Amino acid sequence: LIISLIFIYAPLILFKYSGFLYNSFFAPIFRLDERTFDFAIPLGISFVTFTLTSFLVDIYKNKYLEKVDLITFLAYILYFPQLIAGPILRPNELIPQLQKKLETKISLNKVVFPIFIFTIGCLKKFLFADYLSIFVERVFDTNLVNSSLETALAIYTFSIQIYCDFSGYTDMAFGVSLLLGINLPTNFLSPYQASSLTDFWKGWHITLSNFLRDYIYIPLGGNRKGLTLQSRNLIFTMLIGGLWHGASWTFVIWGGIHGLGLTLLRLKKEFLGNFLRLPKFISIF
Repeated sequence: LIISLIFIYAPLILFKYSGFLYNSFFAPIFRLDERTFDFAIPLGISFVTFTLTSFLVDIYKNKYLEKVDLITFLAYILYFPQLIAGPILRPNELIPQLQKKLETKISLNKVVFPIFIFTIGCLKKFLFADYLSIFVERVFDTNLVNSSLETALAIYTFSIQIYCDFSGYTDMAFGVSLLLGINLPTNFLSPYQASSLTDFWKGWHITLSNFLRDYIYIPLGGNRKGLTLQSRNLIFTMLIGGLWHGASWTFVIWGGIHGLGLTLLRLKKEFLGNFLRLPKFISIF
């Protein structure tokens, strides 16, 4: 298993993280000049790698026991609707659907509803996310001096933009899959109605949250070995989650902030219980 995981993660590290690792660690340590790595990242490499990880680990732990032929295996690994932004699919979630026979009868409902879902995703992505990004980029990606109001608006606008962009893609993947007779797992569940960071990660990119929980957090020990190790496991898991989103320190810091936030919530629950509990609408805000 370890040899297989090293083999499948080597291309991901080479193409996505070699520049970050070189300039952040090797160059400062060995006093080398910084350099840029202009690798063209292969399409969908992160999701292919995570899907392969699910397949290998679930077979190793006897969570998936069915035999899979080569064509079905390749269809599972390279399933195109979710290849760019998810959801991350486990073997038991997709392979049985790929192995079943296609229905020959096509009803109007089986076409209209998937197209409706796909259209909603398109509207989220192209009508909302892409237009909101113009304002967000003007504030954050330029050297212009912005007012406090503009900066605050850009922060909240970006929150809407990234949700519409990401959940819009998921809706489109869901709609295309339904047309193919395949049901994808839920990936978003009203995350901005969450009243805590814990609830947020139960509703935002759910398949990634589950992946990090099952393949990093729980193998590290999860919450089984006391609060100190549990806090370490939470922070480390979210640091990996941040790094997975992008090869830069900003993503590592972002993951660290979420890990620290989740840890503080866990400690508050352990020592204070419901003491200092805020009204729900304030917690959501």
